[in-house]
Amino acid sequence: MGLLAAVHPDRVDTGVGRASLSDPNYAAKVASLVHELDASHPASNNEPAGRVWVLGAGGSSAPLPGTLGAGYVHGHFLRPTGGEAATSAYREAAVASGHTPHTVLAVRFVTAETEEQARALAEALLLWRVRKDFGHDGPIPSTATAARYQWSTAERARAQERSQALIVGTPSKVRAELLALADTHGADELMLNTLASDPEDRLEAYRLLADALKD
Repeated sequence: MGLLAAVHPDRVDTGVGRASLSDPNYAAKVASLVHELDASHPASNNEPAGRVWVLGAGGSSAPLPGTLGAGYVHGHFLRPTGGEAATSAYREAAVASGHTPHTVLAVRFVTAETEEQARALAEALLLWRVRKDFGHDGPIPSTATAARYQWSTAERARAQERSQALIVGTPSKVRAELLALADTHGADELMLNTLASDPEDRLEAYRLLADALKD
């Protein structure tokens, strides 16, 4: 990462996370990483120490980056509830340690020109996610495939659960929900991701949302 930062100054950040893994040395490893990379990056009030970002979702790891001066990325796409408490705990730890907090909220969205198109794309994305949960790690299906699919009761229940972490609708609707989320979480930035079977649908979603966010 230090080499990449030297080749591409001010363009490379480092993101780390542990997912569900249990590592008693995790905090020490992150602290070492921040210390090493901080030496290769010029200090900046606009970036966290070492340009290191720690991803969290459950909230237990949120204070750690605050004590180190690193940034915190909350995975709303992983767990859509409890994020406000996690980001607040991060900011409190950062301020108490004499650091400037840097908070990012990572959100998954689906948008299209019409609500109906957006819902169809979301249905396909949820089918992919649910089938992956049940052990079928295949490609994202098309909207036509998703429309024909016969959902089991268990799959439909899981889709309802997964849909809570997905912002869906027209660009203006998605924009309003994203800005509201950023406000309640005290996020400095939003990291946005969308998935679709057709690359053109994915690209169009980013274009539509970018235009909506310009206002």
